Amino acid sequence: VSEHNATVYKTWLRPWVQMWAQPGVADMLGRMHPLRLQRQLMSDKAPLAPWIRQVARKARDQRLTLAEDHPLRKLEQAASDKLITLLNEHRDRRDAAVASWARYAYGPWGWGAWFKPAPTDEERAKAWAQNELAQVRDAVLAHIHEGGFAQAVCRIILAGMVSIGSFERRSFRLARLLAQLPRGAMRGEPLGHTNWVQLLKDQARITAVAPIEALNALPQLLPDAASRERALAVSAAVMMIEPTLAHPRSEIIELVMGMLDVNPQRVITQARALTQGLEMPEAGQASARRSPVKRQAKAKDQALSRTPRAPKPASRKRVPRSRPGL
Repeated sequence: VSEHNATVYKTWLRPWVQMWAQPGVADMLGRMHPLRLQRQLMSDKAPLAPWIRQVARKARDQRLTLAEDHPLRKLEQAASDKLITLLNEHRDRRDAAVASWARYAYGPWGWGAWFKPAPTDEERAKAWAQNELAQVRDAVLAHIHEGGFAQAVCRIILAGMVSIGSFERRSFRLARLLAQLPRGAMRGEPLGHTNWVQLLKDQARITAVAPIEALNALPQLLPDAASRERALAVSAAVMMIEPTLAHPRSEIIELVMGMLDVNPQRVITQARALTQGLEMPEAGQASARRSPVKRQAKAKDQALSRTPRAPKPASRKRVPRSRPGL
């Protein structure tokens, strides 16, 4: 409303005001302002100012001090408290009336019906995010059924890790595990040189915006029973979740098992066969993180174990070492 009023004033009123306004008229209007009139009436220019000054001087010269328990002092204090209470109540009623008037005047039943409020930054950001998500989702749904064995394995891995509450963000680790699988694990599948890192990232994007549709497309990505069993076995081998497949606890895993209609025992057997030749990277990383001091100590222990030790003397008496205090 304020912006509309400013536009109307600049367009229709300001040219006439600039034409007729003079410095003297502006000064007169300024002096007639209620706040300035209030100050002028209570200033030394007021007609009663000399009399008030004379009475005030006489009161200062003849002032009498009363005791705190004097009836007039009590009456003065009571009148002051009553005046303060009345002023506070008047202020509260005035503020409530102004707020109520503004609410009705500028609300949906007043000016708000013609001048719609601008959306907030939070609403605009939320609308933009929802629009962006809808566009990404539409683009993903258009290609949700494209792919084959490798795409299905990635989707099962991502769904299984989300279901057990340990989503793996390091795509290189999963890709390294997939690359370490034996060649016979994916027999009959035209994988070639599969870039598992990029494939996992693409499928994670699809699973994030369309999780239900991504799982519903698994039967089309895995058309026969053999490929479905191999895909679940490979996923189990990578995630090391054979107990989860043997005793389904996750609703997503149960959904995948029922959707693909596979034999859980055969899947677990294949997964365990694959994990026998699978080298987990944690062992290599743990040995790589071992400090040089520990490696030297281990090498010394191995050398001592290979060297024959001399027999200890029978009469030797051990003397306990003194341990320093903490």
